[in-house]
Amino acid sequence: MPCLCGSGRKYRYCCGKAVPANKDISDILVSREAKKVIFVSKNIIPNQLKRDFPKVAASFDSAIGDDLVQVSELVGKTYGILTPRFLKADFFDQNRGPTCARLLNTAMTTLLGCIHLARGGYRLQCMSLSRSILETVSTVINLMMEPGATEAFHAGKLQSTKSIGIAKKVMPDFGRIYGEFSNEYVHIGNMHTNLNQTTPYKKDDEALGVIRMTMRMMSWLLFVSAELAFVEELEHTRYWKIVGQRDEGNEVAYSPSDDELEWQKKYLEGAS
Repeated sequence: MPCLCGSGRKYRYCCGKAVPANKDISDILVSREAKKVIFVSKNIIPNQLKRDFPKVAASFDSAIGDDLVQVSELVGKTYGILTPRFLKADFFDQNRGPTCARLLNTAMTTLLGCIHLARGGYRLQCMSLSRSILETVSTVINLMMEPGATEAFHAGKLQSTKSIGIAKKVMPDFGRIYGEFSNEYVHIGNMHTNLNQTTPYKKDDEALGVIRMTMRMMSWLLFVSAELAFVEELEHTRYWKIVGQRDEGNEVAYSPSDDELEWQKKYLEGAS
């Protein structure tokens, strides 16, 4: 059979490229203007995951530099706070501490999922999923700050909008961060009309800067919220201090030192 683009080549090769077997072809798209023939494979999903994903991941590893190592170090510190709370834990315990531990553990897994998506070339999807981490962090802050919030959470009556509002009051810039992720990556807009192809990364890939920022921001927020959740049990905390007593427990305030704020600034900006 002649080549579909009119070059006269045999069917098994079209425009110098191998053609899938008939049984693997879902559709054939011919553009004589662009002088291209596109064969749509029935195996498009397995091909992307098994054939293309490793190539994109390798390009990500090369382009991301030591950012992943620095983020991993902070993630390790966060797991260091959370892990003791799971040892011999009752996973049905609805008290505040165990509830926060499970929420944060889920958010940590979500962060790994975001990085996995980014590493596979799913740039926009990585950012969209990241907002789930922000909502989890805001929920933990709400549980720690508001009397009766834990009971409302387990009763299914804790409103996410209220948690976001409390997080905005407690942590500087939380509202701005949440708004940017919602408006830019979750609410449907111009960015969603781009092709968003899962292509390999290059050093000058614009998405890399956003991905770096996201990994650092989310890992930092999870560390800070883990400290908050167990501030009463930790010997030393970097971001919180107990400032008073109340019937439901200690009153806690966000109070990083100047040195900590300097470290935070460098970490979030990716400075060495």
